[in-house]
Amino acid sequence: MPIAGWYSQKKKNSLISIFSRLYMLSLLGWIAGYLIIGDHSSFFALINPFAVWLFAPLPVTLAVFAFQRKGDFFVLGAAVSIVFVCLWGNILLPRWKKPQVGNNTIKILTYNLNYINREFTEVAGVIIRESPDVLIFQEINYTMLEYLGLNFSDVYPYHTHAIENGVFGQAVFSKYPITTREDQLPFDWTGPPQILDLNWNGRVVTLVNMHMLAPWMGTLDSIDAGFRMREKQAQALVDLTRSIGNPVIIAGDANTAPLSKAYKILDVGLQDAWVEAGFGPGFNFSGKEQVAFLKQFFPWLPVPNWHIRIDYVFVSEDWGVLEAYLPVADNFSDHRPLVAVIGFAE
Repeated sequence: MPIAGWYSQKKKNSLISIFSRLYMLSLLGWIAGYLIIGDHSSFFALINPFAVWLFAPLPVTLAVFAFQRKGDFFVLGAAVSIVFVCLWGNILLPRWKKPQVGNNTIKILTYNLNYINREFTEVAGVIIRESPDVLIFQEINYTMLEYLGLNFSDVYPYHTHAIENGVFGQAVFSKYPITTREDQLPFDWTGPPQILDLNWNGRVVTLVNMHMLAPWMGTLDSIDAGFRMREKQAQALVDLTRSIGNPVIIAGDANTAPLSKAYKILDVGLQDAWVEAGFGPGFNFSGKEQVAFLKQFFPWLPVPNWHIRIDYVFVSEDWGVLEAYLPVADNFSDHRPLVAVIGFAE
């Protein structure tokens, strides 16, 4: 190889090595910040929901270190990989053993429809394809409620709603009898929680349709206040579960991601159906407006259509989760529907 070509290649390899090392050090910085600070810094609180994407270049970086025989950083990369497996391995590995449940199962579908959604036939198509036993909606508007009520009243004779303008609409449609409970939860929610008793095969199950406070951008103090409020709401849901005594299903839009403290509060007292039976990252929110904004200014940026998980089905320990998956969406809502099939654990 000519000297000029050798020097150019060496310089290129050096730059790649420098960028790889900077990337690895950035990952270590985030890991340390997450473990020490968590959501108690607005900066980290905004990064944590998307942290899984920080690890996307990791395989390439490990390959660079291996090729260049950078043994010290390769070991460091292996340690970072272990952190990744600890944080997300529970949803990226297949479930080899299903829980033992009774003969009867119930299929739950939760879906944030987007309050301006008028794609009636698209939403109806999701319902027909999945045929769940219980439909749990957030951000449902009057016209969508009326359409579904007229077209599905024979399949779902029991339904109740709490409709307000904007993003505040909530509704539940059920094949089984439901009654509204008198329990009320404190705090300001994006949509008022519906707390219902479901009579399922002679047993009373408490069902909660949640839509926790949506994040808002503003000052660091206001961002921090939003995180603290969702933590209080999560604790209120757990406290409700403990006080009722019935088997519980909590489903809906939590507006919080799995690494957040609010999620951890819910996960301690309840089972996340996706973690129990889902496979893959389970991203169910796109933020289409934010994606369109980014692509307008950065058209080269590879922004995925679905990039965060904020919609959940949580169940009490009475249940075993057989399935959890994301059906095809209606192509209008910025959320994907989430389905969970559960039965009483034996």
